Amino acid sequence: ITNFISKWRATFIHVLADFAILGPISVLSLMVCTSIVEGRTNTLIQELSLDFVPTVWASTVASLGFVPMQLLAFKHLPLKYRILYMNIQDIFQEFREFLLK
Repeated sequence: ITNFISKWRATFIHVLADFAILGPISVLSLMVCTSIVEGRTNTLIQELSLDFVPTVWASTVASLGFVPMQLLAFKHLPLKYRILYMNIQDIFQEFREFLLK
């Protein structure tokens, strides 16, 4: 039983780290790259100060629906299949949202 609990604890920590560390990094890199591509580098600092925290929050809230899938993926799938699994889930999510519009 302790091995079972420790595996789930590691899985929860993995998902939490995904939200806490990789989420903000992804949002930051997307905002910076978009500003560079669109030629808005002179307003980048202002945009980050205004929009970074709300965007990270919105990204986190939007990603909460993926938590059960992430838990299953991190717990049961080998590393080489996790990204494929999450990308397939993302495609289904986007398709569902498209149908609901």
